[in-house]
Formats: sequence, C-alpha cells, structure tokens
Amino acid sequence: MLVVEFVVPGGPVDKHLEPGDVLVRVNGQ
Repeated sequence: MLVVEFVVPGGPVDKHLEPGDVLVRVNGQ
C-alpha cells in the first residue's frame, strides 16, 4: 500500500491525487 505524501504542482497527477490518498493499484498491479 502506498500513501501519497506530496504532489508536484503542474505534474501529471496534479488535480487527480492529493496528500493522504491511498494507492491500492499502480499500473494495473
């Protein structure tokens, strides 16, 4: 399990993820 710690403004996940979000799958895995 991965937890988002920070998001780079203007990066590819900006507006999709925010700090504290839990990632349960990455690239289909």
